[in-house]
Amino acid sequence: MSDERLRELERVWKQSGADEDEAAWLRQRVREGELAQGRLETAALLGHEAACIGLESPEFASEAAEEWADEFWPWLFAVGRDLGPEGLVRVALAASRAVLPLWKEHVEGLGGTEAEAIAALPLDPLLAVEAFLTQGGRASEVQPALIATESVMVNAEAGSALQLAARSLYCATNAAYQSDVPPTEEAAELAALLGLPPVPDTLDVCQRMASEAAAAACHALARARTQAADAKLEDETDVVPVENAVYEELVPWLLGYGDPIREGHGGRADPPHVRRTDAGTRRSPVSERQPSGKGCRPQS
Repeated sequence: MSDERLRELERVWKQSGADEDEAAWLRQRVREGELAQGRLETAALLGHEAACIGLESPEFASEAAEEWADEFWPWLFAVGRDLGPEGLVRVALAASRAVLPLWKEHVEGLGGTEAEAIAALPLDPLLAVEAFLTQGGRASEVQPALIATESVMVNAEAGSALQLAARSLYCATNAAYQSDVPPTEEAAELAALLGLPPVPDTLDVCQRMASEAAAAACHALARARTQAADAKLEDETDVVPVENAVYEELVPWLLGYGDPIREGHGGRADPPHVRRTDAGTRRSPVSERQPSGKGCRPQS
């Protein structure tokens, strides 16, 4: 009977396309144990309309919105246990895609006596992370990309768009690497390199890498846009492109609608049956959203 109810709710939603009908289906999936509550909550935090409606705790999104305004993406630490290492690697991967053009511009611009450097730098270090996620890769397989991005991060001009982009890519590749190895002294060395506190376990490493990948991407985009070498870095962020990139890759995976990475359109197009807040238009930065903002009013 429960299976019939689920199929009927899904049929109604796909026929109507209404967010309320999708929310009803998502709620029933949670009740039946087919969808974890934590995944629904994370999708809502990312701004998925139906997930916001489908939450049975109206206070959840309000509290989350207030937290987001105070600190950059604290939800990563709130829902990290629900996402697990794989989900956190996916967050880091999606966030760092936004700065991949800056990296490619650097690599393609190398020439002459820098021929050896060209050979050492992959044009797309994120391919290694994608393969790691989709092909059951091992830490050793992302290590070359990790070394390459670390080299640019350390040697580029401090605070430049390139240095920040390399930091984002480094954190994404390192999230994959660290998710496959037990915590070691290397994790402590990594935290010291990035100026972060020591980390106690693998999940915490991945949480910090995902958060750092997103933060660095936002700063890199802003620095590239403004070209203001004397501007205060903390006042320069381009949050919306990074938020949207994470939304497009993570929400379908969270809700079981598909895997944008495996299907080859991660970060490039909205997967089918996934409606963003405001009917899929450009979303506002989370820091500008109010607890009762449009498109995120959960109902019981």
